[in-house]
Amino acid sequence: MAKSAAVKKVLLKRPEVERPLRWAFDGIELTNITLHPKPDANYLGSEFKFDMTIEIKVNAERRLAIAFTKVLVQDSVTEAILADLGAVCAYRIENFEEIFHLDGKGLYQMSDTIRTLINSLSISTCRGVLWAELRGTYLHKAVLPIFDPKSFAKKE
Repeated sequence: MAKSAAVKKVLLKRPEVERPLRWAFDGIELTNITLHPKPDANYLGSEFKFDMTIEIKVNAERRLAIAFTKVLVQDSVTEAILADLGAVCAYRIENFEEIFHLDGKGLYQMSDTIRTLINSLSISTCRGVLWAELRGTYLHKAVLPIFDPKSFAKKE
């Protein structure tokens, strides 16, 4: 009879957030989609450049964090604009007052951890929306790559 290997249990802990975030999607809205004509009849569109911006705003009265995401799809060689998309993701934050704090200028601030979570979810959602909008077009291979959600710098 063969000896069985010892099984070691490993508990993985989720990184702690300053305060537990209690939140849910409130809505997703496509604000614009523009598909530009093919640069020429023989255009194959195999390599793309993506420019993405995310701006997070809050509505304290409704307890919402709202991520405005814009994506520009360009040809990687000519940089011709092929498509642009705008999407809004709204997140209802149950414990809004614990997560967002007014600074001396009257602007709401959040931790980098919360900003990264919102950016990550918004990027992933936008990836799916972009794919759904471009499938069946000449840009069906333009799949939004994986971005580091921490790479979106906070605007001062």
